[in-house]
Amino acid sequence: MMMDWKAAARAQFQERRSLDTLVEIPVPEWGISVFYWPDMTLAERREIFLFAKQEGDKTTLDLEAMAVTIQMRARDKHGAKLFGRVERKDLMNEYDPDVLVRIVTEMNSGGIPVEDAEKN
Repeated sequence: MMMDWKAAARAQFQERRSLDTLVEIPVPEWGISVFYWPDMTLAERREIFLFAKQEGDKTTLDLEAMAVTIQMRARDKHGAKLFGRVERKDLMNEYDPDVLVRIVTEMNSGGIPVEDAEKN
């Protein structure tokens, strides 16, 4: 009986991270769209918040957190990661920071899942 609720808990989160819930961000500068799930795992959140700094009652993120956000969250339309861990340095040094900032800003502000956008 104990495993039933754990299976249900996992299934509930898996539904929130299905291909239908991917959100699309067009990136014309790269000639592609970047997809992401609005819901992050604790592991993804941890990787990003390792770069958080507490200043008084305000939390700010180090700029490297943007590269980590892209590395952790950017997906193709099939849900596969676009960037691996070893590409973090490349993201920091070889990609247009304005494009990265725009992508991360859109990721952090939410969006419309692909399934909903196709209905409109």
